[in-house]
Amino acid sequence: MSPCKDEDDTELLRRAFEDVKPLKGRAIRKKIAKIDPVKPPVKPVARPRAAVPAPLPLKPAVPVLPELTEGGVVGIDVRTVRRLRRGKMAVDGRLDLHGHTQDEAFTALARFFETAQGPAQRTVIVITGKSGVLRQQVPRWLNATPNRARILSFTAARPADGGDGALYVLLRKAKQP
Repeated sequence: MSPCKDEDDTELLRRAFEDVKPLKGRAIRKKIAKIDPVKPPVKPVARPRAAVPAPLPLKPAVPVLPELTEGGVVGIDVRTVRRLRRGKMAVDGRLDLHGHTQDEAFTALARFFETAQGPAQRTVIVITGKSGVLRQQVPRWLNATPNRARILSFTAARPADGGDGALYVLLRKAKQP
């Protein structure tokens, strides 16, 4: 009886004990199952899983705010916008971006709005210069995260405050804890 390499242990054990007889008065308690050597063992068929329901769409954590345009009216009354355009609102803070690179200016702008936003500061002036990259970029940066969430409106400043080289920015009131 030479074992084949393909035979599994159960078949070998069955063959080994094939001619064994129980002792007198004792019975074999467990029988070894016969396995058909031709047929491979049957693998259990996986039951199809119940369809997983599609996840519910997540609500955005921050409401999507419309893009601001210079002098645009979004979420504030017309009288306030008119006062902002005419330079009739008290200026509570000023940021001069002259001499900054674009990266420095963006970082300075974000920090300025973060510290300026509060119950006491509502209107600020951002000085960009009358020409150059910063004059073009600052209105875009006002719509970028995290600045957009802090701003209600912006418009070009009056000539006395810098004209085309500066912007009046109306900040949202800070939420009280």
